[in-house]
Amino acid sequence: MSWICSTCNKTHEDVPLSFAADFPDNDANLSADAREMRCLISSDQCVIDEEQYYVRGCLAIPIQVTDEIFLWGVWALLYPEDFLEISECSPCL
Repeated sequence: MSWICSTCNKTHEDVPLSFAADFPDNDANLSADAREMRCLISSDQCVIDEEQYYVRGCLAIPIQVTDEIFLWGVWALLYPEDFLEISECSPCL
């Protein structure tokens, strides 16, 4: 199995051990024009219509019988006050 890394753009022959979506589903499902008008997004934060607040994190999942870890990048929908608290510690937008 081969795959192309989106970070280094190189082809690798092993099994990929990480996966992450670039955008939350609600953002990715918008047209390009709607996304530009309605969304603010960085690599780790997204705000849609000033109503939906997302942060991205990684879940580290140990692979049984190995020392390897599968990393799954996920977007979490937060309450506005929690998003603001996190943003104060690590502003990205």
